[in-house]
Amino acid sequence: MTLIRTDEITATTIGGAGAAPSAGAGPRTVSAGALRARVLTGTAALAPVVPRWLELFARSDLGNANLHPAWMLAWYEVFVRDRDVVVVTVHAGDELVGVAPLWRMRLLPRFGRPAALQLAGAGRHVLLTDTPGVLTATGSHRKVVKAVADELATVPGWSWCTLTLSPRQGWSDQLAAPGVSCVVPRVGRACVVSPLPATADAFDAQLKRNVRESIRRSANRLKRSGEAWSVERVPGSAPAFGAALDETVALHGRRARLSAHKGHRDVFADGRYARLLATAAAGPGGADLMTVYTLRVGGRALAAQVVLHAPASSTLLVSGIHPDGWQYSPLALITREIARDGIAAGRTRLDHSAGPDTGKLRWSEELETYPEFSVVRTDRRHRLAFLAHSHAAIGAGLRRERRRAGPPGPGA
Repeated sequence: MTLIRTDEITATTIGGAGAAPSAGAGPRTVSAGALRARVLTGTAALAPVVPRWLELFARSDLGNANLHPAWMLAWYEVFVRDRDVVVVTVHAGDELVGVAPLWRMRLLPRFGRPAALQLAGAGRHVLLTDTPGVLTATGSHRKVVKAVADELATVPGWSWCTLTLSPRQGWSDQLAAPGVSCVVPRVGRACVVSPLPATADAFDAQLKRNVRESIRRSANRLKRSGEAWSVERVPGSAPAFGAALDETVALHGRRARLSAHKGHRDVFADGRYARLLATAAAGPGGADLMTVYTLRVGGRALAAQVVLHAPASSTLLVSGIHPDGWQYSPLALITREIARDGIAAGRTRLDHSAGPDTGKLRWSEELETYPEFSVVRTDRRHRLAFLAHSHAAIGAGLRRERRRAGPPGPGA
């Protein structure tokens, strides 16, 4: 993709400029009047921001790996035309305290309008981004989100904007601009989370009995196989990462074609998703973003799990299993190793991804809810566009769930 700047940077100051933080200063609360928001369009305009964006990600307490700059930039490169990249940055003096990575989703691409603003990873091509959001500095979450919403009100060319907020950012009733827009709360996203205690033994003790039994049975069957086995870790910085990722893609496809077990779609049937992972690992700071865990038995890769990392959390992203590996319950074994590695690295949470289901709830019944809001412009044509799209989305969701449930029974 050619990186060009498609528009000028616009800036709006919200109150006066704040004082620059001292070097090495810890988290601090800033006042709403000290924030200055900018809109950047086109990925070339983002290059000067990336170093401070990485610093903000490292010090923020949101713990959302989907907000890593390498992930966001890769998603833009793979899925979005450069002219549709829209990023709002928020500064307190010289300190970057917020980044809202958005894109202009054109509902009728041939005509360009109507359009909505969506967070990167939302709207379309959403299969590997469970928790899109706004990256904000510790201690200033709500004020920075408000600054983003106020700045978006000045951006032309959209009918509505949907924002997903972190549990730490909380519920917000300050996203509307009086006389310009109103706010419609959405269902939001629920994620299963396993708290990571201080030691591996403490983690094992908090596991449910059926999970402990599954791990024990897995280890026993591997021992009885008579073949050498190991759980291999390949970080994004390793020369072997590309090969490990290719193995995962192949295993994921094998798992999707297994008819004897609960079905799931093949994410990598669309080759852009494999490209997303490879591009993110090669992006700024991406060497530490991702790890591939692979169970090898007799030298063969029988299961794999891709994990995303944030400073305080690890997120299970996508997995795959060879038909010959199913008997070993390999993902239970791999998940425990991921949790143990997270504990050793000082992380405090393992995210099992959005959408609670039986498999995830075996590990934990603790949920984190990410509230969502659509900010809708009040003009009639914008409201009609929002309503039409919402009805179409509900219909698509109903069809998707009917396919997932299988063919209807007699008389249905």
